[in-house]
Amino acid sequence: MPESGAPNEPAPKLLVNPRYLAGPTRTPDAALFPLLDAGWPFHTDHLDNLYFASPDERIRIAYLPQPTAWGREMTWSVTGWRNPFDRPRWSARFSADTPEEIVAGLTKALLDTYTDGGDRHLYGSRLRPTALEPLTAAGWDLTSDPAITLRHRATSPDGHAVLAADASAIPDDQDPDGFDLVRLQVAEAWAARFSYFFPPHLLHAVTRALADPAPVLRCESQIPEVFRTAVRCAPVRRPDPGTAATTASALATTAAEAPAEPISPATPDQAAPPHPADPSRSSSHPR
Repeated sequence: MPESGAPNEPAPKLLVNPRYLAGPTRTPDAALFPLLDAGWPFHTDHLDNLYFASPDERIRIAYLPQPTAWGREMTWSVTGWRNPFDRPRWSARFSADTPEEIVAGLTKALLDTYTDGGDRHLYGSRLRPTALEPLTAAGWDLTSDPAITLRHRATSPDGHAVLAADASAIPDDQDPDGFDLVRLQVAEAWAARFSYFFPPHLLHAVTRALADPAPVLRCESQIPEVFRTAVRCAPVRRPDPGTAATTASALATTAAEAPAEPISPATPDQAAPPHPADPSRSSSHPR
């Protein structure tokens, strides 16, 4: 994995809300580190784009910050496959300026479902209203076409984000991945597309991340200029240096004054094991 962040980038100093207007950090850590921790294989190309795959290669995640033969319209690509050599069953794609926390909502849910076993992460029924519940719970305005119950539109309270879902049409059997089930647009800043067979529980994970009220960390320069009057910002509270020093001094004094615990000599019954311990059980492997 490449090093996180630019070398001269200052530490985040603001808590920003809502997160869908916070802008990207330009580092994929939040979305990809859980996959790295789980041991999913990955590789990079000559442009330093990142490609992850599940152990069975039926889930593929690409982070493409550099131009490729596919163009730069979508920087994040997540796809599910019946088998590694078939065409994708579903896809989710996010444009370059998507906040990484939104993508992380999907990758973490995908990893959890994959780890649980089965094929739930590959297959799903048509769009379910439960997939949009996090938005309505957060105050988004949800409207449905009275003539077509499978067509929905959700608008954020500030009016900047719109999610449109249409499960009324039937996609081409030859290319279901080319048919969008859900489109998400956040002003002119970023967009996401989810194909027809995208599993409802994964869409629920995305909408939950989208509506999460928890603020995200950003530098002021990372917040899109167009949203700087629309977001709510609060400075990150740092501990008082005097308080921290006092606490450290008290802990050091307590440790110095604590009586040493005597070590009992070994008895004949406490013989050493006949064979040395297996080093593989006691040593940790570096990542």
